[in-house]
Formats: sequence, C-alpha cells, structure tokens
Amino acid sequence: MNTKSLFIYLVASCFLYLEMAAQAEDVPPYEKNIASELLQKDLAILQKHLYAVHTGLFEYTTRDDFDKAFGQIAENCSDGMSSIEFTRELRTLLPLISNGHTNIGFHQQFRNDFSVKIRLVPVLFYKEGERHLVARNLSEDETILPGMVLQSINGMAINDIEDIIRERMTRDAQITSGIDRSIARSLVGILPDYIGYSDSYTLELIDLQGNETSYVLNGITVPELVEIRKERYGPSDPNFWSSEEEALQLSIENDLATISMKTYEEKTIKKRNGMSSKKWFDQAFQKISDADIQHLIIDMRGNGGGEPKVSLALLSHLMTEPFVFYQDVYVQTRKIPDPELYEGSEARWLNRLGWLRTKKESDNKYTVGILGTKAAKPRGPHYAGQIYVLTDGDSFSQTGETCGFLEAYTNAKFIGEAPSGSGQKDVSGITLTLTLPHSQIPVYLPIVMWEMNVPHRTPDMGVLMDHELSPTLNDVLAKRDPVMDFAKKLASKGH
Repeated sequence: MNTKSLFIYLVASCFLYLEMAAQAEDVPPYEKNIASELLQKDLAILQKHLYAVHTGLFEYTTRDDFDKAFGQIAENCSDGMSSIEFTRELRTLLPLISNGHTNIGFHQQFRNDFSVKIRLVPVLFYKEGERHLVARNLSEDETILPGMVLQSINGMAINDIEDIIRERMTRDAQITSGIDRSIARSLVGILPDYIGYSDSYTLELIDLQGNETSYVLNGITVPELVEIRKERYGPSDPNFWSSEEEALQLSIENDLATISMKTYEEKTIKKRNGMSSKKWFDQAFQKISDADIQHLIIDMRGNGGGEPKVSLALLSHLMTEPFVFYQDVYVQTRKIPDPELYEGSEARWLNRLGWLRTKKESDNKYTVGILGTKAAKPRGPHYAGQIYVLTDGDSFSQTGETCGFLEAYTNAKFIGEAPSGSGQKDVSGITLTLTLPHSQIPVYLPIVMWEMNVPHRTPDMGVLMDHELSPTLNDVLAKRDPVMDFAKKLASKGH
C-alpha cells in the first residue's frame, strides 16, 4: 500500500469510527446492551436484598419457587440485554411477590424520555367486557371512530398483549382489579413499559360494520397527546391531585347521605378541608345524625390510600365497641445491607435507629408500635343505618385495608369494581429504593407488614363485591356515573 492509499484508508477509517461513535451516542442508555456477567451481578444483588429486607416475601410464594424464578431470569439474560429489557424480565417476579407496593422501575433516562420523546399509539382505548373499544382518536386518520374494536398492535394480538402485562404487573395477593383497570383505561400509556414502543404503529381494527381494517399511524409524544386531545375533545376533567377540591365531602339529600373520600392522607385533608380528619368526621356524622339519615354512601373510588389515622376517624363513628384495626405490624430486619445502594439516607438511618422504633419478637420479626395496634374507642354520634361503599381498581392501600374492616364488621354493601388493595395484609409504609448498579434499575422495597384484625380468607382475592359494576364507554363519553346511580337506587328501595 502506497503512502497516498494509506492516507485515504486512515481518513476513511477515522470517519467510519466517528460515525459509529456518533451512532452509539444516539442510542439511549436504557437501550444499550449490558453484558450478561453485569446483569448476573445485579440479579444477585436484587435476590440478596429482597430476601433480607422485604418483610413477608414468602407469604404467597415459597423460597424454592423464588430461587427457580431467579434461575430462569439468569438463563434468559445469558446473552446480555438492555436495561429496559432487563426491567421487563425482573417484573416477572412481581406476581410471585404479590404485594402492590413493591415495584421494579426503569432507568431514569427512560422515565425522562417517556415524558417528552417516546412515541405512543395515537388512539385511546377503553375496555368494555372483553373488547378494547376506540374511545378517542388522536391520529391523522379521521376514519377511525369511537366504538371500533382493537384486534392487534404491530402484529401482536391484544389478548397476547394483555397476557404479557398481567404476567409482569404488581398486585396485592391474588387481586387483579388494579391490573384490569390499568389495561381497560390506560393501555396506551403502559404499552411502552411492558411491550415496547416505535415511531409508528400498525393497528388492526374492526369497524362499526364488522370489517377488519389495518391502519398504519404515526406515534405521538405525551405533550402531543395532551395537546391534540384538548384541541379535539376539550380539556380533560381535572383529577383530585391537580385541583383544589376538598379531600372529604359530605352531601345530604332527603334520607340519603354521601361521603366522598378522595384520600386517606391526613396532611392533604388538613390542607384541603382546613381541619383534621377526626374533626371533619365528628362534624359530618353530627349532621348525618341530625338529619336522621338511614342510608349512607361512602365513595372511595380513585382513593389510593394514606394513613390509618383517617381510617380510625371514620370507623369510630361506625363501631359500637372498642376496636383494634391492626392485628400485627412488624418488620423482618433492623439491618439494611449495603445501604450505599439505596437512594437517600433512610437505609442508613434505619440501621442506626431502627432498634428505637421496634421490639424484637423473634430473629425475623420486630414489631412496630403504631396507631391502630391498640384498641380505639367509638365516638359519637354513632351511625347505625345501611352503608354502601363504592370502590374501583384505583382504591388501593389504606383504602383496601379500610374496606376489609368494613366488610368484616359492618353491614356495608360493596358496589363497583373491587378495590385493588388487600383488606387482609400488605407490606407498605416505609419504602426503600434500591438501585441496581449496572442496569441502573430502581427497585421499590416496602419493609413494614400490616396485618389487619379481620378474618383471613385463603386465597386472598380481596373484598367480595355485592354488586360488580363498571361504566360503559358510552357512560364515560357522556360523563354518566352508573355506579353512583345504582347505589342511590338501591338505597331508595331500602336494600
């Protein structure tokens, strides 16, 4: 090779290297392949910390079965994979853990990109029965109409998509109402997490005449979705957290009272209602007593939980004898291993001061003295009429616990969708965030077991609904509330 040829070769090689380097830089960190040996190290860290820190880990699944599950994940990532693919693999552990507060997240850059760069399916769906119906068309194709039925996305049948999501989504015990609701109302938003994402999507839809048609649509980002939806369909109704709506609300109409509970967070109640939950319920039940109300609706739909203090404030007017809310509250360790792997300083503080907050019962059980573990006294005025409780798949955590207590000790009739929170036990409260160092995946590990003072059913399928009912797509589009209407009708008949 002469000098000129050598020079040309070196220049070409340099440009090729720079181009490859630039392309590598264009690949986001969560899509880059991670060597198998590094993933195996992260997997070993996760297994060690789950076993050491997560109270009640073997409540629903044996240690042997967990060991097998970890072994299968290790085998699946033997050729390496990206951080986002690894998250999806790790999430197969969540149904085994069966605790809705435990979760496995994504690389921080993916979470950032999801809000601004990741492109979503430009059609919103609503599941009614077994069918996913078009609810809002945000695409450029005006022939896609509400009520058309989704068959597949990018060649994957919708039933297969559902199966993959269900195999990887967190839940309490065997309760799937929260998963059902996410799939029914938020399919487009959760699809990138569990299945994947692309710049465009091919949808197979059955139109209103029964014909199956294929549509190739450009994906849209979250900001575009929000803007297009507002432009075409008007502003969305504000949810509780983006409004200044009162956290607790009371309405009285003839012989029917309705209490709406948006949250069990005491701080939010004080801010929004201007008083403590105890004072608010004292005043509310005094008004209910003065009006001689015999039918009470308690609406807990969309209530994601909060604190036991609020539960006790409500229940104190519904119980006639002193009552114990929690049978047991405990953690399994006072020592968090490798605290440097956790976000913040909470793990270190727990290691230093955990013994001050707990009492050792055995080597793996340290009880926590907290409100609800001792008898609470009833407060007047007492309500003795019929209770109707409205819940849905977003009724979680403290809401589930309260519903479990109401189911066990009152005449409450449950209407709507089953709460996603267990009414028997859950691990929540203090939650530590473990970051796996090589994949940068955050793992959310709650450490406090809360066992309710109620009769336990096996398997734990959650609160048993008296009247299971969900709005139809037409109800949602017309902003009707058939669940509330049904409860009011039931009360009017004296049932």
